[in-house]
Amino acid sequence: GNAAAPAPANAALGCYTIQNLLGAELTVTLTRSDSGKGETFQVAGGAEYEKCLDPGKYTYTIDAPPPWDTINGDLNVQAGDVFLWPVSGE
Repeated sequence: GNAAAPAPANAALGCYTIQNLLGAELTVTLTRSDSGKGETFQVAGGAEYEKCLDPGKYTYTIDAPPPWDTINGDLNVQAGDVFLWPVSGE
């Protein structure tokens, strides 16, 4: 028969692999909108960092050193999400 694809290890979570395409370290802050709880982590230049989050609405801030600007936005995490999140200097 046709075997189903294996479920993600964290099927209840949404997982994002941040791909730092810059040569510089990024500082990423994720804040859950309803609780205001946040966490900050670094992603080295040229590295990838996988982050799995509980479903919900988040805001994010990605700080890179000059000449790049800070990137801000919203993230709506759903259970079972698996996304690549490339960050480049655009």
